[in-house]
Amino acid sequence: MKLEAKIKNNFVDTRKSRSGELISKNRTYVQKIEKYLKPKTKIKIKMIEAMNSKVKAKIIKYFALSKKEASISEIAKNIGVSKSRASEVLKILENKGILTSKKIGRSLIYKINENNKKAIEILKFVKKISLNDIEEIKKSIIPILKKHGVIRASIFGSVARGEAKEGSDIDILVELPKEKSLLDLVRLENELKEKLKRDVDVVEYNSIHPLLKEIILKEEVRLYEKG
Repeated sequence: MKLEAKIKNNFVDTRKSRSGELISKNRTYVQKIEKYLKPKTKIKIKMIEAMNSKVKAKIIKYFALSKKEASISEIAKNIGVSKSRASEVLKILENKGILTSKKIGRSLIYKINENNKKAIEILKFVKKISLNDIEEIKKSIIPILKKHGVIRASIFGSVARGEAKEGSDIDILVELPKEKSLLDLVRLENELKEKLKRDVDVVEYNSIHPLLKEIILKEEVRLYEKG
């Protein structure tokens, strides 16, 4: 067997092993033999590491902002990756001590390891970045909210929970003066879409069912309130 084939097989087998060995542990080994690899093989290895890094970031952000336990399927669905990729990266994060897992029935349930100092530091950093994202939205739309006479406005849904995928809608809850009509609401929504360059769903506070309102208010992030 050629050297390149041996190296490739070793790398792939390690990634698929039941012990859940980390790709990062193989990095030193890969660097030592990298000079013997063909350019295409080097690119493949780097792509695997890069993809896993992006998934790690999405998973950590999901847990940092949702504050809940979740199954592999639920996590994969929320961050937009395959179940197998999510499972692989979740094992990596568990081995690093960032996450913990437990078996419930046939499902493996993960959550943030709150006893790990590194995990707590990462959470604080991720929350700060996510809140900054919302702050950017807030700064850009407050003039529009004031222009339309909005009494108060909040973000809710996937953006507020930190579960938004690239291109996700922004859900905004607003309270308008009683004299405002449905047409005014549509105009507000269209102007917000134009400003944010994203799909925006605007919901009027007084038009939603009390039970739905209760759910929304638990996760809302306040953007604006008329003084």
